[in-house]
Amino acid sequence: MPLWIRHVAVIALLALAACGDGEGTTPADNDDSTPTVDLDPTPDPAADDFCGRLGWFCTPKEAPQGALARSDTVLAEVKVQVEGGISNTEAVTWLLEQRDVVEAAATDGAVVFRVEGAPPTWLLTPRFRPGVQPTATPIEPARQDVVGRDTPRDNEDRRKSALLLAPYLFQFASNDPTPTIGQILRGARDYNHSGGTTTVQNASAPGLPASGTSTGQPKLADFRGWDAHDVIVVSTHGAEMGANSFGCSIFSDFLTCIIGISTGERLNACSDIATLYPDATGVRCAGTSGVDGVFVLLDTDFFDFEYGVFAPGLRKSIVFMGGCQTSTNSSLAFNLGGSTSEYFGWDDSVYIDEMAAPAIRLFELMVNDGLSTEDAFDRLEDEGLDETTNADLELRSNDGGLHIREVATLKNPLQPSGSGVSAPNTGAARLATTEVGDLEAVGSWPLAGEQARRIDDATMRLRIRQPLDYDVEQGRSVLLEVRAQLPNGGWSLHEVPVSLENPALHFESRIESRTNDLVTRSRVQADIELAFRQAEDPDRLELDASVDVLEYLEYTIDAPAPGCTVTTSTTDGRLEVRDGEFQLDPSASEFGIPEELLLVVYPEIKDSWTLNCLGVSQTAETIFWFSGFVSFHAGALGDASEFDESRGGFALRDWEAGSGGAWARKEYRRQGQDDGVTYEEETVLEVRGPSYRGTSTGIRRRR
Repeated sequence: MPLWIRHVAVIALLALAACGDGEGTTPADNDDSTPTVDLDPTPDPAADDFCGRLGWFCTPKEAPQGALARSDTVLAEVKVQVEGGISNTEAVTWLLEQRDVVEAAATDGAVVFRVEGAPPTWLLTPRFRPGVQPTATPIEPARQDVVGRDTPRDNEDRRKSALLLAPYLFQFASNDPTPTIGQILRGARDYNHSGGTTTVQNASAPGLPASGTSTGQPKLADFRGWDAHDVIVVSTHGAEMGANSFGCSIFSDFLTCIIGISTGERLNACSDIATLYPDATGVRCAGTSGVDGVFVLLDTDFFDFEYGVFAPGLRKSIVFMGGCQTSTNSSLAFNLGGSTSEYFGWDDSVYIDEMAAPAIRLFELMVNDGLSTEDAFDRLEDEGLDETTNADLELRSNDGGLHIREVATLKNPLQPSGSGVSAPNTGAARLATTEVGDLEAVGSWPLAGEQARRIDDATMRLRIRQPLDYDVEQGRSVLLEVRAQLPNGGWSLHEVPVSLENPALHFESRIESRTNDLVTRSRVQADIELAFRQAEDPDRLELDASVDVLEYLEYTIDAPAPGCTVTTSTTDGRLEVRDGEFQLDPSASEFGIPEELLLVVYPEIKDSWTLNCLGVSQTAETIFWFSGFVSFHAGALGDASEFDESRGGFALRDWEAGSGGAWARKEYRRQGQDDGVTYEEETVLEVRGPSYRGTSTGIRRRR
């Protein structure tokens, strides 16, 4: 319980007591024309703000500069006393013996005093245990109703925003959970984009600024505008101060319990606040034991004006306040939790080396496992990680909690590994295909029966084939959307654009020959768009004949002797896929892999060369690449023949699963010899299917 002592020379009690007229003045000597300053405004128990209720100046510009300068002096002196070993309670006794100090209070995490005519000044005394190592280690994050839903932050591409503030990273070091929490968030698709996860920190102690300026970050501005973010994480020094003799009891928290949060903005002196932020309510000055200089501190009045009584407040955000005594049963939580947001805070002074483990585990559960705030906190309690030596982590929750990300996940649509949907075990879901233009949805399917197979409690594997009722324009996209009903109400959505490209066979082949005198190289390629027809088996498709130009990429011959030159020319040919059969069930392990493809190569592809030696020219027209390829694949150079004489082509079998957008792949790398010539072949064939383009960007879902 905090100890709050008012100087015996001051009769007025705080907040809940009747007060005198509070009209103490400091007139100039016999100068009636000099304006008087009320050094102790009259407390007003009915005021909306704490400063009004307690009889403090609300904004820095209202306080006399002399009173702010005196606060600087007293803060420096009491900081020396505390760092010298006196307790916070002893510091209060010392403070009340000093000139102009009219009130002082202490908890085990802070000493707060007020010089006559000035707002309160804070000295934060964080809890360290020398020699104790942090209990949390960084983890490698998994890539996996929802924050921001139905608020101005809601958008078609489902992107989320997180703000992480770490003003004392230079002091907390590996005990600060912020870097690891940022890593976890960036591993989630919702936050893994430009501007998705922003960290503002002091990696090193800020230098001493010039008078009237500040150094360090985050600054006061970083504590404004939180309504633009879905997640806010603050790892800093904080303290709670009771404004009456009963302290911060459960019956009076929202009226009398003041919370102070230190920013990373360092000042030369407390009086600089009046220069930098003259009109900002609830902006105070604070020292921190063990850290040089003074810092900007924000108390309950600041958050009242930004997010609470005087503002619309946060809507469907998750706030994690990693500071001492940032209790969820406090004025700070009242302002930041509001009626729709979720707020985590500590009920007492937490040892710095103990705060990382529960914070990191909490975000693992919310981000990696997709649990709601309430479910994640319940799991944290089950694992015994919500309690530390001196403080417990608490949750102030509204309406059943929030999910930190979209839980529904489309995994690898139209890829060889199959198509999966991550969704809660309870509820329903559907998959809809919507054309990007003006057409209506072309199909939707419930995830049930033969069309879906549950893999585990959170995953289904789908088999969906939907003929489109319009011609496919190469490169056009459709939007695949999955909706999963959440157990605690509401929906989780995920949508990805899929390129409407017909599958194609990419063919690239190099033939090279070497003799003692001559090296010849030839490289060709083709891309054949595949056309399908339904096979007898409804899960299989057969290929119709398709042809593409077989074009030269390279044809070179090394000059055989000094003084000779060689020029070359080429004539492109044709490459045909004549036959084949595919398994195109996305739930099948052999999805997209042909049993065989019948490849036909036409001899019309030609190459020629002209040799000029000492003015004598000789020209020859050949079919070098064609003859080399046929020799290898028809068995003339020692390998088994693939030629099927009855069908007039090469039957290519034993395909492997592809990767990186390829459904299947077949590769040849071999050598052979014939009549003193060494031949070498390098041929790669890939069946490439429609591509998954990742999270939607620039494709807007119709409402």
